[in-house]
Parts: sequence; C-alpha cells; structure tokens
Amino acid sequence: MRSGPEPGKQYRLMGEAIYLGRHRSNHITFASQDVSRHHARLIFTGAGYAIEDLGSSNGTYVNDERVEGLRPLDNGDVIRLGSSIVLAYMALAEAAVAPLGAEPPLTPTSPQVSPRQAMAVTAPMAAAEEQAQKRPFLGGWMRQAWVVVGAIATCIGLITSFFIEGPQVLDYVRRSVLHLPEPPPCQPADADEVLILVTDFEQEGVKADARIYRSLAERVASSNLQGVRVERIEGVKPRTSAEAVDLGERCNATLVIWGFADGLGIEPQYEVVRNQEIVYAPRNVGMIAADDVPTFRAYVAEAVPNQFEYLMLFTLGQIAYFRGEYERAITALDEALAIDLGEEAEELETYLAYYYRGSANLTLKRYDAALTDLDRAIELNPFHSLSYYARGYVHIGTAEYALAVEDFSHAIEHDPSQPMFYLDRGWSYSQMGENRAALDDWNRALELDPNYALAYNNRAYVTAWMDGDLAQALADVNRALELDPQDGSFYDTRGYVYYKMGDYAAALVDFNKALSMGETFAHYGLGLVYEALNERERAVDAYTRFLALYPAAPQSKDARRRLTALGG
Repeated sequence: MRSGPEPGKQYRLMGEAIYLGRHRSNHITFASQDVSRHHARLIFTGAGYAIEDLGSSNGTYVNDERVEGLRPLDNGDVIRLGSSIVLAYMALAEAAVAPLGAEPPLTPTSPQVSPRQAMAVTAPMAAAEEQAQKRPFLGGWMRQAWVVVGAIATCIGLITSFFIEGPQVLDYVRRSVLHLPEPPPCQPADADEVLILVTDFEQEGVKADARIYRSLAERVASSNLQGVRVERIEGVKPRTSAEAVDLGERCNATLVIWGFADGLGIEPQYEVVRNQEIVYAPRNVGMIAADDVPTFRAYVAEAVPNQFEYLMLFTLGQIAYFRGEYERAITALDEALAIDLGEEAEELETYLAYYYRGSANLTLKRYDAALTDLDRAIELNPFHSLSYYARGYVHIGTAEYALAVEDFSHAIEHDPSQPMFYLDRGWSYSQMGENRAALDDWNRALELDPNYALAYNNRAYVTAWMDGDLAQALADVNRALELDPQDGSFYDTRGYVYYKMGDYAAALVDFNKALSMGETFAHYGLGLVYEALNERERAVDAYTRFLALYPAAPQSKDARRRLTALGG
C-alpha cells in the first residue's frame, strides 16, 4: 500500500478471485469512506491477475486510467481505489530463476517430458526389451491371436470414445474449425418477454442457485406476471460481469443473477442486460434520459430469510420498472421496503429500491412521492449520481430550475463522464435565461459524445434564440436530424433557425412537419412566421394555442407580448 490507512502494508494474492472493498466480507478491506462496500475484484487469468471495478461510486484506476471491464495488470502498475487508496501491483517471480542443481528447461525436441521424466520412462522400456529377448518363442498363431484381440479392443475403444467424447470433439470442430457461433445454453427470450437467468452458484460445496431460483419463481407465479420467465442454468458459472452479460445477450435475457457462495452466505450479483429507455418530456426542445444501474450486488446471510424475500421483491420491482409497468414496480418495491432488514439494510443497498421507486413516481409525475424517495436514496448513498440526476428531473417537473442545476451539478461531481448530465443541466440553465452556461454544458456533452443528437439540437435552438451564428445553428440541427430523423422537436428547431434567417417558406414546412409528428411547441414558431407574413388571424390562433399548452415556457412572455400587439 502506497497511500491509505496503512502505508507500506503488503497483501499476498492467492486464489482465483479476490475482493476489495470496505465491507468485512471482502478478502482485503480498507477502512475508508471513499471506498465502496464492494469496490473491485482481482481475477487470476493464468498469466497473472486482472482487476475489475464492481460498480463503485468513486471508480477504480490503473495508472490513472479508469478501469472499464477486466483490466490485466502488469508488474509495477499503480492501482487507485477512489482517491484515498493507492496500491502497487508487484508480480513475484519466484520460479523465474532455477536454483542450483535444478533440472534444465524442456528442450524443443522433448516439449512435454523433462530429463528426469524421460529417465523414468526409458529405463523400464529398456528393461522390458531385455526381458523380451529372454522369453521363449510363443509361435506365430499366438501372435496372430493377440493381433486380432488388440484390433477388436481398439475398435471398441474408438466407438466408446466417440460416444463419450464425440460431442466435445464435434463442438471443438464447430467452434474452432468451422467458426460457427456457440449455441445459447437456454431458449432465447422473445422480443416482448422478460427472461431472468439464474446461473450456477455452487462453490465450496454450497449450492445456492436452487434456493434463489425457487424463491424467485414462486414470487413471479404469485404475482401473476405475464411474459416473465425464470430459468435456471446448471453447469454455467460466470466469473466476471462481462461473462454474465455475454451469457445474457446470447439468451436475450433481461436479468442475469450470478455470484458466489460459501458456508456463511451467498453473494448474488444482478446484471441488467436489457432494459428500456425512460422518456421524459417536461420541456420544449425534447429530452430523453436512459437510466441504468447495470450491476446490483448484495451479501445475503444464509440464515436470514428476510434478505431473500427482499431480494426477490426488489427483483420483481426492477423487472416491472424496466417493462414500463410503474404501478406494479411501486407495489413490489413497497413490499420490499416494508421488510425489516435490521443492520443488513445497508449491505443490501436498499438505496436502489428507493431510487427505482422514486424514478417510477417521477415518470408518473407524482413529484412529492418521487422527491421523498430520492431524498432517501441520496441519504443512504450520497455518491449515487443517478439519484441526484433523477431528483434534478423532479425539480424540472416543478419548474425549480435552480434546484435542478444544483442536483445535476452533484451528479456531474460524482460521475463527470456522463454527457446526459451536462445536457440536462444546460437545459435547466436555458430555462433560467443563463444561455452562455447552457452552451458551455452542451459543448461539453458533445465532447463526451460527438453523436449526441439532443445536444446539437439544443445548441442550435439557443444559438438562434441569441441571434448567434445562424449558419452554425443550421449545421447543428441538420446534424441532429441526420442522427435522429424521427424527433419532431428537431424540425421545430430547424424551422426556428430558418425563421431567424428570413426563409419563411422553409420555416413553414418544418413547423408543419413538427406538428404532424406531435411536437406542439411548433405553434410558437408558426405564430412568428404568420406574423412576419402579415397573416394576423393565423398568427393570433397559433400564439393562443401555444400559450394554452406552454404557459410557463421562456417563450411565453414573448408570445403574450406579440399577441397583445396583434390585438388578440
């Protein structure tokens, strides 16, 4: 350890999987709030160890590069957990230099037998040859009989070997020679089906997957969930998140439950493989936010049935949420959070249940309930960026944009790599009239994701609103439409840019296109164009429709002023 609670301390790595984190169930523990309860894992790959982040709040870094997936370690690599724990990885080379008197290395002419082994093999052979020379001659007929017996035995052996090992041989030919894809170990889910896979948990003689499968299947049946299938896959035991996700993708599964077990308890991990994007549209320029908690981990004591009950209910709530069945999700999560978990509530990461329930309430526009849940989620885990992000949306829904900016800023503080955090903080800034700050955030979002259509669209609209570089605004919105031609708000933006450029004919085409796609904010743009064309009645009608739909939008003040001037 280079930096941390015990500088200079050394940890000898032994075993296929070594867990690092703050909780006592890890192999190596660190008493630091900057480290997550289950922060990272070392996996032995045969050539050495590799490290994998386990969804930690503050990240895992190797040589100051954030770890994504499984990262092999080289001798001398510097590992950092969060900002407080710094470790140096040293690969011990105990067998690199042979001691005096040791056997020489294997030679190319005998790659599988050492000299000592060769002596052990060849000496009996020489003795056998000498004994053979001393044996009396048995005669030709006996020799022929032994040849026939040997041939029959060989045929039997080949046939037996084919039936026993033939499938493995054919599988090798299929994968390595013909390069055919490996078939999934289960019946893949249909497009509208939710498939939950429970893999093999057996370890150190403990078989836990049967209990998890049984509990979950019973819960699914009692809840009368249609289109949900729970399947147990025996003999398949993922060792990493990447392997679990690969398994889920091959089966088109929504959720893969995998993990480890020992005599004290079970550590299930939940990999969300397939979910749906949640669409929020509380403002005029269109916004999509896909929230995803890809991994959920817990350590379940074998003797505590309440923990299993909680996990099953949490899983059902999570499934319902991803299917867009928000009322069902809230009901399942209500039941889960009503269970008395005692001291294990923190270990089971119940903040995620509050996060999902809060997000479901947010989607249903129950802002007070959403705010209560998300406040609780943040109280339980003040490092969870998505909870701040969802709470920011609550504040957008209640038109409290300064509070939204504050929450989006917290989300960025805990995870500055998410372009959607900058996108939505920028939009909140624009609602407050702080357009320069909004443009800075959208520029940053595009640095992180050069194909972010919404960022191009938002930047184009505000640039035109500020009478900025209209040619650049047109290029931005055209890029947005190239990336997503099905978003009606993008046609509304381009119509507004054309209006600012004085091209009223093109503007009318785009505004009407936007309306035909359900983008009613285009009424404001139509009012502007009709007013410029001296079509008073049409302009009055368009402004009136706009104000009825968007009474609090920043453009509403301008629409009211224009409507008054037109005598409407």
